[in-house]
Amino acid sequence: MIIFHEFKKTSNKNLIFYFSTNYQGLNITTAGTYYVALALKVNSLYEQGCIKPINITLSYDAGPSNNCSYQLQFHSTYGSIGSTTGTLTYGTLSYSIGQSLVGDGTQTLTSDGYVLSSGSLNSQNSINLSSNDFELLLPRAICTRYNSTLFDTLFLFATSSTNNAQVFASIDFIELI
Repeated sequence: MIIFHEFKKTSNKNLIFYFSTNYQGLNITTAGTYYVALALKVNSLYEQGCIKPINITLSYDAGPSNNCSYQLQFHSTYGSIGSTTGTLTYGTLSYSIGQSLVGDGTQTLTSDGYVLSSGSLNSQNSINLSSNDFELLLPRAICTRYNSTLFDTLFLFATSSTNNAQVFASIDFIELI
């Protein structure tokens, strides 16, 4: 289930788009395995389109003395950067050039891409990763579609120190067409 909201930022041209895990979150079945929580890429109809994440939230719900590790990674078919296992089925976001994927617990990290951010959370805590004006200029955090087969994807991966922990996540982004 994709939750979508559209907000006006400063004018009709600058919209902030949003999607998240559902209310049940992502179940981390096996401790120590990085699972896809969320993924974002440009729809194939918008070659040369760009997406820039501006806010990422991750929450972790498990018992005491447990922790969650996360990685925000940039993968690309342009140069074979990073890989995952499992079927990646993206949904189209209304009024957006973006396509989103909400992890279902079967997609895992097999090969690292560019790690943009990483860290850990204690049980029942959350973290908020926001961009500032300087970060908006960093090209590795911007997803682009070069043509029908070459494109970038932003992945948020999560793992836990315990089996069957729940992770909740959301991504806010802006886009250029």
